[in-house]
Formats: sequence, structure tokens, C-alpha cells
Amino acid sequence: TFTVGGQGLVNGDQLTGALGTTAGATTGVGNAAITQGTLAATANYALTFVNGQLTITPRALTITADDLSRIYGNANPALTFTVSGDGLVNGDQLTGALATAANATTGVGTAAITQGTLTGGPNYAVSFVNGQLTITPRPITVTANDLSRIYGNANPALTFTVGGDGLVNGDQLTGALATTAGVTTGVGTAAITQGTLTGGPNYAVSFVNGQLTITPRPITVTANDLSRIYGNANPALTFTVGGQGLVNGDQLTGALATTAGATTGVGNVAITQGTLAATANYALTFVNGQLTITPRAITVTADDLSRFYGSANPALTFTVGGDGLVNGDQLPGALATTANATTPVGTAAITQGTLTGGPNYSVRFVNGQLTITPRPITVTANNLSRIYGNANPALTFTVGGQGLANGEQLTGALATTAGVTTGVGDVAITQGTLAATSNYALTFVNGRLTITPRPLTITANDLAKLFTQPDPALT
Repeated sequence: TFTVGGQGLVNGDQLTGALGTTAGATTGVGNAAITQGTLAATANYALTFVNGQLTITPRALTITADDLSRIYGNANPALTFTVSGDGLVNGDQLTGALATAANATTGVGTAAITQGTLTGGPNYAVSFVNGQLTITPRPITVTANDLSRIYGNANPALTFTVGGDGLVNGDQLTGALATTAGVTTGVGTAAITQGTLTGGPNYAVSFVNGQLTITPRPITVTANDLSRIYGNANPALTFTVGGQGLVNGDQLTGALATTAGATTGVGNVAITQGTLAATANYALTFVNGQLTITPRAITVTADDLSRFYGSANPALTFTVGGDGLVNGDQLPGALATTANATTPVGTAAITQGTLTGGPNYSVRFVNGQLTITPRPITVTANNLSRIYGNANPALTFTVGGQGLANGEQLTGALATTAGVTTGVGDVAITQGTLAATSNYALTFVNGRLTITPRPLTITANDLAKLFTQPDPALT
């Protein structure tokens, strides 16, 4: 536009043509001359033209940073904006970039999105409205690892796996998982819960429980090898617990067993599990033991015996000592001795012979002694008689007591002091040289030799004498 001054136009005249300027829509902020261009007046006018000035001012823009959000630990999203006001023209673009102080380590919250280096250049007058970057908790899934342990052991370290978007920036979860299971918790399963485990404000934790499986505690119960003497009561059947052992004051119930009784013979008998048992909290492996039944120690002492020479041996007897016989057992076999009826006076050993205790007895044998004593005989001189003046009769005797054995005879002869001149009366018949061997104990009983008057018949001779004559010798 222009203003006409000077004398002005008259008569309704108008200038023709138009002013001109080199400025166009793309001309930047500044001043451009407004020239006469084609503007002209008729020849009726003497036109003096004064240039004008086209001032191009900055275009008003409002740049509003877009509100954005991202997860903690992620890179910032592209910072965007909206242009309002008079807008961009001529295909112009803003240069530079928005800015925010937030980075991958910035915690949950909000951070301003500022203009940063974003500019419209000299052709634009920018009014900037900050945006807001909201950092949201990082979604993670914490899954408690399924674990197992043996009953009675301490819980293992409770571990977990982090999934979802995972931990960033070297962050660690704080706190610890939890379970209600303790060392006394029985076989089964117990939940592993979140406990105090947390990711802090920067993480949105989704927790998945784990499971702690408590398995039976493996124990090995070994019956102790034992021994006892045949015929005794079984000892207390004991055992040793190995493997992981018993815990929490637990005890096994029931008792071991064996088929051996007081009458079971020497040998080995298994000691079995019997009713011995553990609770369901234990996996019990049983190892049989062995009850060894050993021979019963007895002392068999042959009784010292005696007999007379020539007699049969007495029954050979014995006494059982030591642990003695049990279960009504008897020793089979018999003692022995080398002595017989002809064995002379002295001693002979009584030995074990075939006497045995069998497999159930350990026999310690003590020899006995058979004493053969002299055979008691009584030799009694027979009472005899003879007439005075006669020779002595044969002196005889009678053997009494145990008598002579084995066809033996006495030696020697009886004696008497009587002779043919010995007068009437009794004279002892003594042992004289009569003797037995040392196998006899001879008791002698004197006899009596009675010397009787010698019978005479005296016949007076018939005589005659004369009367008045003296008697003749009477013959």
C-alpha cells in the first residue's frame, strides 16, 4: 500500500500498476524495500516515489513437548513435540532437539522435557511448553526356584529367577524369600513365598511362589552283630543308625527280631528288621545282623572212683560244671579207663572216652582217677583136732571176704607150734607163711588145733594069789 501526498490526485484519477518488493513468502525476517514497481500516474502528474520498507517479523510458534513415559531402566523414548501457533511454513523444520535430565538410571518419577537445543531459527518466535517424562516401575517377574532338601536338614539358600524386563543398572533385589518350613517340618511340600524380597520403587514385582519339597531322610539301620552262649537268653538286639542319621530327637519304633531261641543250636541266625520302623520322614534301608550262638562252655570232671582189685569197674560217672547243661540236654557217649578186673592195685586214669557235648557244648574235660584197692579177704584157719601124740593134720583154711579173683591162689602155709609131744589142749593155728599178693588185703583169723587125750584101754591083768599071800604086782 502507499500514500499519495504532494498535490494529491484529482478528478478521480487513480494510479495504475502496483508497488513491488523482492520479498516473498520465503524471505526471512528482516527489511525489504517496497519499490515503485509498475505503479504509475498519467502524464498529468509528476510522480515522486519514496520507497517503503517491508519488515518481516519472526513467526510466532508454540512448541509443546509431548508428555511421554517409559519404564525404569529403558532408554528414553524419542522426545517429540507438537507445533502450534502460526505453525511452520515454507517447509521449514525446527532444528536441535528437546532434552531431559532423565537417563536409564533415573528412578521412577517424573522428569521435565525441556526445549534443549530445539529452535525455529531467526524466522520464528518460539514459545516453549515443557513436557513431562514419566518413568514407571520396571515390570519384573520374580519366580522362586523350586528346591528340595532332606527332612531334618537346614533349608537351602532360597533362590529365585528374575524374568519380565529384568533388572538393570546393576540393581539387586533386597530382602529375602521366606518359607514356613523348618528343620522339624515333615516330608511334603512348603511354599516359598516373597518374604521381604523387594525390588524397591523402581520395579513392579510380580511374584510366583516356589515350592520347597522335603524328602525322606535316608538312614541305614544296621543290626549289630551279636553273640551269645547256647542255652542263654538272647541279648538285647541293638542296631546302629547310619546314613543321614536321626534328627530332631526322633527315635525308631518297634524292635529287631530273630528266630533264635534258648534251644537254638550253635551257628548263625539272622537278626532281622522285625517291627523296627521309622516315620514317613525317613527312608530306611535295613542291613541284617547276625546272632552267633557259640558253644556253651562246660567242665566235665570225671568223678574219682575206687574199687577192689578183681572187681568189675564201677559205673564211670562225672560232674558237669562251668555253664552247665541246659534244655534237658544230656551228654552222649561214655567215659573210659584202661583198667579191668586184672589190673593190679594202683591208679588208672578215667578219660573222656567217647563222651561229648555235641556241637552245642565246648567241653573242657578233667580226668578222674580210678583207684584199685587191695581186695579184702579174710583167711580163717579151720579149727582142727588130733589125738595127743599123733602128727598134726594138714592145716587148712577158708577164704572169705571178697575172695580170691582171677584164679589166684595164696602161697605159703599155716603154722602151729604144736608137735607130737604137745600135750592135750588148744594150740593156735597161725598164718605162718600163708600170704597173698599185694592185690589183696589179707585179714587172718587164727584157727585152733585141739589136742585131745589119746584114748587108752587099760586092762588089768587077771592075777591070782594064795590066800593070805601079799597081792602080786598088779599089771
